[in-house]
Amino acid sequence: MRIMNADFFVRLIVATHKVVNILPREDPLRAQVQDSSNKLLVSLILLVQENPAMSGQRPTVTARAIRETGKLVAYLNYAKRTAEINPENFIMLEREYNRVGEFLRKIHEKSIVVNQERVVLKQDISTRQTVPVIKSKENTSVSKGKLSFRQSRILELMRNKPKVQVWELQKVLPEVTKRTLRRDLDDLLQRSFIIRQGEWNEIFYQIR
Repeated sequence: MRIMNADFFVRLIVATHKVVNILPREDPLRAQVQDSSNKLLVSLILLVQENPAMSGQRPTVTARAIRETGKLVAYLNYAKRTAEINPENFIMLEREYNRVGEFLRKIHEKSIVVNQERVVLKQDISTRQTVPVIKSKENTSVSKGKLSFRQSRILELMRNKPKVQVWELQKVLPEVTKRTLRRDLDDLLQRSFIIRQGEWNEIFYQIR
């Protein structure tokens, strides 16, 4: 089992740079991977540092890191198929970044729960009243539950496309109704994995 610490992240980013440095300098993919991996490293280092001042910012930082991880996986997947380099190099990196993505999603879910509890505590102190916090089973599953297979598939599709609509997702998941897809998307929205834009028939979704 990989230990997700600062040393591991630095070695992963260095390995990424070494692999893409084999690409021609004029290849835009080389600069894209380097830029994205550098941004990801900054977020990862912030997340593994024991800094109390970071606690309120963790959901924002993890969401940014998840977005960069998704971009990197997409870049590596493209390079694996098109670059004139042994694809095994990209496969290994892609595997490691998928593990980093899982690590980040767990942190993200936990940080959201912690922030919600902190807000409730502040409200209690400000009003000087003991306010019981009632959490329904539905809310608990949203904040703490794991992603379903459909939701993981939805996020995978969205990482490879700037924005999607429900009907586009149903084309790829024809066995799933639009109503179920909207419920999955609402869940991902509440957990800050994605954002929704537009209105009426022009609503589309993007990775946060």
